[in-house]
Amino acid sequence: MVTGSSNLYVVFVPLLAPGHMIPLVQLARLFAARGVRTTIITTVHNALTIQPSIDRGYPLTVQTVNFPASEVGLPTGIENLSACTNAEMVSAVIRAMQLLRTPMEQLIRDVAPNCIFSDMFLTWTVDLAEELKIPKLLFYPNSFLYHSVSHSLKIHAPYADVKSESESFVVPKLPDNITMKRSQLSHHFWSKTRMGDSLERVQQSEKRSYGLVHYTFYEIETAYADHIKKIKGTKIWHTGPLFQLFNHQDRHCLTWLDDQQPKSVIYVCFGSMVRFQEAQITEIALALEELKQPFVWVVSDV
Repeated sequence: MVTGSSNLYVVFVPLLAPGHMIPLVQLARLFAARGVRTTIITTVHNALTIQPSIDRGYPLTVQTVNFPASEVGLPTGIENLSACTNAEMVSAVIRAMQLLRTPMEQLIRDVAPNCIFSDMFLTWTVDLAEELKIPKLLFYPNSFLYHSVSHSLKIHAPYADVKSESESFVVPKLPDNITMKRSQLSHHFWSKTRMGDSLERVQQSEKRSYGLVHYTFYEIETAYADHIKKIKGTKIWHTGPLFQLFNHQDRHCLTWLDDQQPKSVIYVCFGSMVRFQEAQITEIALALEELKQPFVWVVSDV
């Protein structure tokens, strides 16, 4: 990437969910730190949550559109999937994100960027990029391993030959010997579901995008980085870990990790959307302590 003054102007459009939004905002900060003029487009309440992390002195701005709370029956301020407390609220936020397409499209037309960098699920951005005759980068917040396994399951359907939900099968044509059971798979692999339709749209937009950016890094999954680049046949970049570039408060954690024996630390994270009851949290904590192994447990504070 170029440093210093740059005429390149990139618009970032994150999904309204923390696991997708946080790394894409970090990428926007990285672009801006390299001198690229950068704009993050989001809703008013989400802008308030990311504004404290926006670096002063870099060419980075945040522009907002209004979240259609009343149209989908949500109270004011519920503009992110992390704020949802039940399935009905999740569905409402998803409907709202669909309604946001029109105002976001118009805002992007108005600011006239040279490139759109958007989340995987915002598939409409590839249509807009083609209309504006500019490249579009597709952001994946998940690993090469996940995409390699998913691709193999879809192409080769090894689960179709098993006789029960508990029978194991080998996921073919991967760098490692990975076995699974059909009970571990999402239903969209063999039946029509809303998630399956959504992922199909993602895959179609992937083919029309200039390139793919994954939130992972080469050293942690070298074999799968090489594998996915070979089977996809398109431009692919890996960009993690980004958070440590900006958050120096994590240095004590990294220092502690450096003092541990190789392959001795257990990493536990259930994602930003999982909600556990207090009794479940207690059981997980007791189980980790019982292991007598060093561990890092990531717990959401939302």
